[in-house]
Amino acid sequence: MINNPLQVFLNHTARMGESYYYYFGGIKKVLISSDPDVLRHILKDNYTNYPKSTIQIDRMGHFLGPGLLTSHGDYWRQQRRLIQRGFQANTLATLVPIMHASLEESLSRFNATLHQDALDLCSWMMSLTFSMVARSLFSARMTDDEIQLISDTITVIQTFLVRQIVRPYLAPWFAVSGELGRHEAMRERGDEILLRHIRSRRAQPGKEGDLLQILLGALNRDTGQGMTDAQVLCESMQILVAGHETSSTALAWTLYLLCRHPDYLQRARDEFNSVVGNARLTSSHIPQLKLNTHILEEALRIYPPFWMVDRVAINEDRVKDIEIARGTTIIAFIYGTHHAARHWTDPESFRPERFDEDSEQINSGFTYLPFGAGARGCIGANYAMLQMLMILSAILRRYEFSLISDHAVETHPMIILRARGGIRVRIRPVEAEQS
Repeated sequence: MINNPLQVFLNHTARMGESYYYYFGGIKKVLISSDPDVLRHILKDNYTNYPKSTIQIDRMGHFLGPGLLTSHGDYWRQQRRLIQRGFQANTLATLVPIMHASLEESLSRFNATLHQDALDLCSWMMSLTFSMVARSLFSARMTDDEIQLISDTITVIQTFLVRQIVRPYLAPWFAVSGELGRHEAMRERGDEILLRHIRSRRAQPGKEGDLLQILLGALNRDTGQGMTDAQVLCESMQILVAGHETSSTALAWTLYLLCRHPDYLQRARDEFNSVVGNARLTSSHIPQLKLNTHILEEALRIYPPFWMVDRVAINEDRVKDIEIARGTTIIAFIYGTHHAARHWTDPESFRPERFDEDSEQINSGFTYLPFGAGARGCIGANYAMLQMLMILSAILRRYEFSLISDHAVETHPMIILRARGGIRVRIRPVEAEQS
């Protein structure tokens, strides 16, 4: 389980069916399910009975504070209403110039490294997406050094969180050894940077049109009150966490699949050239980018960033023939659902056209959940798709990619479904290839 929980779940699912009980460490009883009917019940139909688990509320909340990702109940509903305005279509349109400016700046710096023999797609995509999300939040006021420090902090703390989750028996040792304190100090340094920008903006409001401006201006419809600096800090940090690693991981897996299927890579490039041309991609282009949208959707099916989500039953319940006792932890095994032959034709194959052929079935069922589902579905899904298409449009038309043949790529299921050891490629400008 520590080395590869994904494979353990797949093995048990093959033997025991879509829903079964499993004992973590031989002690903790957990219901694991990839059955779309069970997932619909838990995530949508009766979601109020299934809040997030202590792993997310307590352990993640310890480092991220009480925000949209780490709260539930009335407070969560209040924060969702306050924040969702920042991800509506009209707001995303105002973010496009900021996103493009960040991307161009990142690619200009990247061009200086093109002489490298090999490049890790995961690290590169992480850098691109984190800078873009940070600029979307704080516009141009955050420096490159500050962005890098916060990015490094999030990466290190997430690795520590996984260790806490899979080895809970080491909690006393983490405390007495000082390891917990060291990670808390890292978090505090990141918090200080964000809080400084929040207080500066509140003292001198700007006209940047970024997400921070929206967070600071959001008012509770019942009380007329806005968020405190501490609340804005929590939500900003959680947007940074949720808004970059999912997209960066999805983009890395997408490019990996395109390298393995060069016919789709060329078709994707041709579509961008035809629809976007020499312009910069905006939201208005997305309806015409059918192939590239389907390529991203298929990559998210094969390698869903959130390969599982967990919930806890606060009251006893029943779904289908499964009795669920109060306090039961339920793992929605999204990867299992995405790879089930019962729901997908040839599920291990990369076939983007399936999202055109079977769109009605996919949209009506709970068989496809890359951004979660129900009331707690990802609030930033539209931003993520815009961000990923924007980055793909820029890099596919500028660079050629080829996988390093001696580098085996394996899944590494942490909180996010990463690639173990990264994805190494060779890259060169498209112009050099054509000449």
